[in-house]
Order: sequence, then structure tokens, then C-alpha cells
Amino acid sequence: MVLSFVAVFLIRPCVAEEPVRVAAAKPLDLLAKGWGIASGIEFEARAFKPNDVVRQVAGGRFDFALLSDPISPGQQTLLAVKPGSVPQIEAVGWEAVTAIVNASCELGSVQADRLRAVFAESGCPGVGDPVRNWSALFGLEGLDLGEIRAIAPSRENTSFKAVEDNLLRGCGLRPDAEGLPTDAAVERAVASGTDTIGLVARLRDIPNARVLPVVAAGKVDAATPHSVAFSSGAYPFARKIWLVSAKRFYDPDPRARFRSFALSEKGRDEVVRFGFFPLR
Repeated sequence: MVLSFVAVFLIRPCVAEEPVRVAAAKPLDLLAKGWGIASGIEFEARAFKPNDVVRQVAGGRFDFALLSDPISPGQQTLLAVKPGSVPQIEAVGWEAVTAIVNASCELGSVQADRLRAVFAESGCPGVGDPVRNWSALFGLEGLDLGEIRAIAPSRENTSFKAVEDNLLRGCGLRPDAEGLPTDAAVERAVASGTDTIGLVARLRDIPNARVLPVVAAGKVDAATPHSVAFSSGAYPFARKIWLVSAKRFYDPDPRARFRSFALSEKGRDEVVRFGFFPLR
């Protein structure tokens, strides 16, 4: 007897995957691109104004929003409008503003309100008297220890909004502060100027400059920027970075793989590589 076998194969058509689409507030679009490249997943990352990134996801034009602004109740409602929506809001890291000084500077730490008074415009409510002379930071009011040369990201610098939101908090930047186009330029200026205090949002190691520890309101000890200090409130100039979607994604959907990568150790490495801080 001859047995005949018929093999039936399920043939799937070759269909190119749609790219994962990420709407990000600057400079977080750089992090989104870093995740896409490191994960090997096809992606499209575009920068939008912070108020627009969640709207792009809620409207279905983008899969994820990446931002450091807190997600408001109204935005959560917007994300849930479409049928089948199950909003996902997950913290993936921290954005922080760091004060740096020249390595030769003898100032050991600075009170948070004093640092704000160095950079805020005069007359800003809740800031107090402007701090323009080094004597105020050393507790030697009445002496002239020289003017503080304040250096911050310029408005064209993608880090400027981080300074606005985390440190100035409703105040304007003092008009005579020097604005530089990149955080690296701020670091170089501080490294070469002994009378400087600089602000950066994407911290890198650079010779001849160091981080200036900050004493938060109601705290005794000074803290440098790191995730434990952010969580406890010991370091005040930081907020979380959020990855937001309007629905859950499941394997093998590339959007599920993108999310998993962003939350993985390798995703954390990208957070650090782009000058932000890991969640833990």
C-alpha cells in the first residue's frame, strides 16, 4: 500500500512593518532616536512642542509620546477618548538641571533658593532678593567677592525649557545671564572661568568643572543629582521622563518590542548616554 502525504503550508505575505512612531518634546527626541537605533526597530521620531506630544498620540498619528511634563488629568482623559483605548503612562528616567562651577571654586554647596536667585530675573515672586555677588553664597554679605558670571542654555538650546521648568519655575531668566547654544558650551565656559556658575540639563564629565551640590528647602544635607535624591526630594531640580501610549501593545508588534526595550537595562543605558538620569 502506498501512502500519500499532502503537506499544507501557511504562507504569510511579506509585508513591511510600519515604523514605530514617537512624538517627543525636545531634547527627548534624541533619546527616542537612540532607543530606535539601539533596538534595531524601524522608527520615526519627531519633535513637537510639549503641549502637542500627548495630542499626537491621542489622535492616533503617533504611537508613543515622550515628555517630562507631568501628565494632567485632562490629557489622561484625552488619551482614553477613542474606543479600545487603555492609556499607558510609564516613567523611564529623570530630567534634571545641574549647577556646575569651576574646579577651583571653594563653594561647597548652595541653598536651592539661593541658586534660583542667581539666575532668576529681579522681582520674581517667591525668589527673594537677587544674588549677584559671590559674597551672598559664602554667607559674607557686605563684602565684595566679585560678581557671579551666570551662564545658562540660550532659548535656542533644547535644554532651556528644562531650566525654565525645573529651576526657574515661572520666573524669567535674568537678562544679563550668558546664553550658550549647547550644554557642552556651558561646561567649557565654566571650565575656563573661575567666576562662573553654569546650568546644564544634559550633564557630561568635563575637566576643570564640577557639580555644585544643592541643599533643598527643608533639608539639611546637600545632594548631587541622582535618582535616589530625586525620589526623596533631596535634590529639587528634577522631574520624571514619561513614555505614554493610548493603548497596550503585545508581541510580536514592534511597538511592544520598542516599549520593552525602553524599559530594559539597555534602554536605561541609552537614557544615561544621552545625558539624562536613570529611573533607579
